[in-house]
Amino acid sequence: MLLRLIMAAAFSLGLSNSFGQALPSAQEIRDKVAETYRAPQRYLISATASLQSPSFTNGIRPIPILIAVEFPDKFRMEGDVSQFGLKGLTQIILDGETAWFFDSNAKQYYKVPRQSKKGTPGNPANLRFDPERPEQTVLYFDQYLFMPFRRPPNPQEDTATLLRTDELSIQGKRIPCYVLQIDRRDFDAKQAGAVRSTWWVDTNRYIVWQEDRAAWIGFPSALERQTTNYDTVLLDEKLPEYTFDFRPPKGARQMPLPKNQPRK
Repeated sequence: MLLRLIMAAAFSLGLSNSFGQALPSAQEIRDKVAETYRAPQRYLISATASLQSPSFTNGIRPIPILIAVEFPDKFRMEGDVSQFGLKGLTQIILDGETAWFFDSNAKQYYKVPRQSKKGTPGNPANLRFDPERPEQTVLYFDQYLFMPFRRPPNPQEDTATLLRTDELSIQGKRIPCYVLQIDRRDFDAKQAGAVRSTWWVDTNRYIVWQEDRAAWIGFPSALERQTTNYDTVLLDEKLPEYTFDFRPPKGARQMPLPKNQPRK
């Protein structure tokens, strides 16, 4: 027991000395992350996600993706959007009046006019992707993206631990990070539904630059892993001028919306 206490103290001291001051607690870091992501009204994130799941037979496939939002009704997504039931599409843009869908493989695009009255608030109780109601779509993706960072801790199920400090290289810059581990339920017992998330948190801005998520799923339990590496995170900052403009590439053709695409 004495040796364990000495090792724990040395570990804590090493973390503190590496930053030249006492470190915040795991809960303080988590609270600051939640505040950072609580309610940005304009943002752009670019990342690469990799998923390893028992249900995939082709192994890990890195997926680059870009998402931009401007409340209440502007949205842009580029990348593989098949996970949202939109097979073949590589770009979605909602400009507040029209939803545009682009299929880069077929060089075709589709147009869906707004059906709701402008300014119609999204309904948190009915979150879904609905291109005819852009406020609803913006709210849906906002919750999908940031809910893990905003979710308040549940003392009955959650534990947060500051593992260490680290540095990541983001677009050529070295960014010091706290490495935070959050367990939901008894992860080490391989309990179905248990999740272990590890965040690399920017020590200055409290932005999460890397997220590793491991979850036990199914019966008997099998492990699913997802890693997301962010290279751009703009929160309430100026976005590129044409972020929410759709500009059909040369040679692209407008087509009628396929019947299997989401409608109201």
